[in-house]
Amino acid sequence: MLEVILGLLGGLGLFIYGMHLMSDSLQKLTLSKLKVFFEKMTSNRLKGLFVGTFVTSVIQSSSATSVIVVGLVNAGFMTFSRAVPILIGANIGTTITAQLIAFRLTAIAPFFVGAGALGYLAARKQKHKKLGLIILGFGLLFLGLGFMSSSAQPLSDYPFFRDLFLIFGENPLLGVLVGIIITVILQSSSSTIGMVIALALVGLIDLRAAIFLILGDNIGTCVTAIIASFSNGKKAGKKVALFHLMFNVLGTIIALLIIPVYMHVIPLTSGDIARQIANTHTLFNVFNAVLFLPFVPLFVKLINKILPGKDYKKKESRYLKKELIRTPPLAIEALMKELVAMVGITKGMFNKCKACLRKFDHKLYEEVMIDEDAVDQMQRQMTSYIVAVTQKELSKKEAELIPRLLHSINDVEKLGDYCQNLMNDVQKMYEDNLKFSEEADKELAILFGLLNKQIDLTSEAVRLNDKKIAEESIAVKREIYSFISKSSHKHIVRLENGQCIYDAGIQFVNMTTHMKKFSSHLNNVAQMVLYS
Repeated sequence: MLEVILGLLGGLGLFIYGMHLMSDSLQKLTLSKLKVFFEKMTSNRLKGLFVGTFVTSVIQSSSATSVIVVGLVNAGFMTFSRAVPILIGANIGTTITAQLIAFRLTAIAPFFVGAGALGYLAARKQKHKKLGLIILGFGLLFLGLGFMSSSAQPLSDYPFFRDLFLIFGENPLLGVLVGIIITVILQSSSSTIGMVIALALVGLIDLRAAIFLILGDNIGTCVTAIIASFSNGKKAGKKVALFHLMFNVLGTIIALLIIPVYMHVIPLTSGDIARQIANTHTLFNVFNAVLFLPFVPLFVKLINKILPGKDYKKKESRYLKKELIRTPPLAIEALMKELVAMVGITKGMFNKCKACLRKFDHKLYEEVMIDEDAVDQMQRQMTSYIVAVTQKELSKKEAELIPRLLHSINDVEKLGDYCQNLMNDVQKMYEDNLKFSEEADKELAILFGLLNKQIDLTSEAVRLNDKKIAEESIAVKREIYSFISKSSHKHIVRLENGQCIYDAGIQFVNMTTHMKKFSSHLNNVAQMVLYS
């Protein structure tokens, strides 16, 4: 018996590792292209279904597809309604794996293992090495399946084991539950199907029991998307995971109600039990897709009611219209407006840092990180826009302004960086339960007030192209520098007198340093107005 258990575990291990190696290598080889594919090819439900089916059949993992979709929805690259058909298609795509397994290429599995290993070792380019790993994983998958089948063969001679596995066919809910548990543990629906086929080949599981295990397998595979959605905490990702679960649970309930139909139709598709199991998996998912695809808008409305509200939206460029590039004065005006918008975003980030210093809020922390990414993206877009403008005929004044404007865009991007650094300092204060002295708190409050004043004056100076307001902004910068200098001296005295603990003192220095640099970059923007 010990030999049987070790053989089953070893075969299962080989199968899972082969599946993981093949799927992981396929993902690495195609992931960057697949993300673009997802974003561009999901304009309607049928396209989304096709994309989900195709991508999952390529990377051989519905779990990977669902995780990618959750990530794209969370990042704002895809709407929830566009993600739904992709997940339906992913369920169809994952059935390709079961169909491959049903070919039972055990006899020639060593060839794939050898060819894959040689290909990996001989390859010089990374993409060729990944191709070798894909072939190696494919061979290991069938080698593991062969080990499982041969190891399980002796169990079929024992009435106890035959009766034990037949219970799954007699008790549908138990079969579905076991399928869910196995898939959750293995984190792979394909591994569960491989195990079911291996047991069926030696007569331990009949078609009826296999159907219930496969129904549970489809629900169990939703766990990966659920984990991925909760790890980020965004509602959009949770909505995707909830739909994935709801879709598979409803599909399973309907399938349980029409089991006699399955039991009549599936044997007609093939006389081979392995192929029957694979066909069950395919038929179940295709039937669900045809049944539920027309009702996608209703699912979206229902889930939006269950999980109301939207995630914090990433801000985007508003003024950079391509048609304006032909007219440089209008294009430069658009760039100035975009610059003011960027400053506005950094002001919001700065004040969120101030709010978190009083009472830390994880939601505000995430918003600052999203805003920082938005500022970086706007900088890149504005820089490209300026390059396009410089290709046109410019007046002397415009030609002189462009380099200063480019520097100012980079300065505002730096404001976002320092807000991020400031928020990280605030987070450390919260996590380490550090507190500033009362005097230090007052000094920081004054600094926040002065910097807000400088932000407003700088933004107004750019918006109105007003040199007088720019001078006022520069005067506030000098006031900030003077205040930080005096505050630093007082801080040293507080440390010496033991009024401020060392760890909190380090964070105070870090924060005032970031605020000083923040002020310096704002000053550069004001000088652009003053000297342009």
